[in-house]
Amino acid sequence: MTKEYLRSELHGLLSSIDKTGKWHPTLLDHVLESVINSVYFQVHAQNPKALGQYIKAYSVSSALLVTGPGRYGLSIPATLVPLPDKRGGVRSLRSSLGLSVYFVPITHQELALMEDSQADNLITTSPSVIYYAVHEDVIDFKNMTATIAAAPFYLDLLVAFTSLTDTDEVPLPYGKNMEILKMALEILGVVSPKDLLDNNSDVK
Repeated sequence: MTKEYLRSELHGLLSSIDKTGKWHPTLLDHVLESVINSVYFQVHAQNPKALGQYIKAYSVSSALLVTGPGRYGLSIPATLVPLPDKRGGVRSLRSSLGLSVYFVPITHQELALMEDSQADNLITTSPSVIYYAVHEDVIDFKNMTATIAAAPFYLDLLVAFTSLTDTDEVPLPYGKNMEILKMALEILGVVSPKDLLDNNSDVK
């Protein structure tokens, strides 16, 4: 389903509960994003590789900026889901040069340590190994060459709901649509959350 359709479904449920129509689309988008992110986090906890079915593919060509010797930066074209691993919302990077280039995710701290060490002089591996650190809106590349930077490459991004266009398909786990809408209603306070109280806990 599209972003617009999912928002419309939530608005329709709200209208049947509250006739005032006070719910602004931007508020609904942020509530849906919070709920959908929590679903992605659950998928990530069970199997990070399974997130590949929820990504949006981008191609990049000649968009990298030189930031230092062997260093390039790329502005991320969308707001990403902030997943708790080195890849973050950048789930995959591939060069059009094929298997001759291999991208390895690292943390910001590891990138800083590489800058202060002699690691550049020790790296002689083949294929070319390019390290990248994902920031909020920029990807930093280390050991990137001008030749590799000039060749197109491809990103698989897990894009936040608010960064999608209304006509974009929202990739959701199968059968989670109604659960996501119910969770959104709970956040908005129009539906009480599931009663988790164990009423039998005091029974002797």
